[in-house]
Amino acid sequence: MIVRIDGGDVDLVDAEDTKGFHVEVRDDSDVAAALEDAGAGTLADDGEHAHIGIGWVRQQAVGVGPDWNQQFDAMLDYARTKGWVEEGTSSIVAHLERT
Repeated sequence: MIVRIDGGDVDLVDAEDTKGFHVEVRDDSDVAAALEDAGAGTLADDGEHAHIGIGWVRQQAVGVGPDWNQQFDAMLDYARTKGWVEEGTSSIVAHLERT
């Protein structure tokens, strides 16, 4: 699963792939502004990670497939064991990949 930022637009792509999660930045977009404007999340203080809202991901993935919610919940359970879920903000910590 990829949160793609391109031209200031933020989209969820490959939503059916719940085995990986990152933010792909395809240009010199202002990542913080793009995430906030889209309601997707926020840029972490280190500038290398983002906090992506779990609710935003669920909204973007509506209609992906009948087992998607179960697979996404399993992904979140795994992410929790690694400290990649911020329970207080209901967000997933994702690293940024600049392409």
